[in-house]
Amino acid sequence: AVASILTMQPKILVLDEPTTGQDWGHSTMLMNLAKRLNEEKGVTVIFITHDMRLVAEYADRVVLMEAGKVAMDGTPREIFNNPELTRYNILPPYITQLSHRLFENRPPVIRVEEFLEGVRALMGR
Repeated sequence: AVASILTMQPKILVLDEPTTGQDWGHSTMLMNLAKRLNEEKGVTVIFITHDMRLVAEYADRVVLMEAGKVAMDGTPREIFNNPELTRYNILPPYITQLSHRLFENRPPVIRVEEFLEGVRALMGR
């Protein structure tokens, strides 16, 4: 389905729950394709998801909607480190939650690579 849409060379691509029902490999392939379309072709990619890890990995901007209105708007880092997030029954990615507990003197992380850097720093490596 995605291939047929891409033949029309859209300026905006809307993906609704793009990784639902996909295994990790296919999910990664699809999201990397969307990222490349954005970076190389200038395609605006809007994805609607409940997968906060996906948001942390791929989104540049997050718009949190509640009852048809914008409740929060910012970068993934701003949104996932905002204490108001729980008010909307949304938890940040597990890696962010763990970093809040583990790294007291470091800003919370949102991606695995950042988490590993924090662990290395704790271990003095």
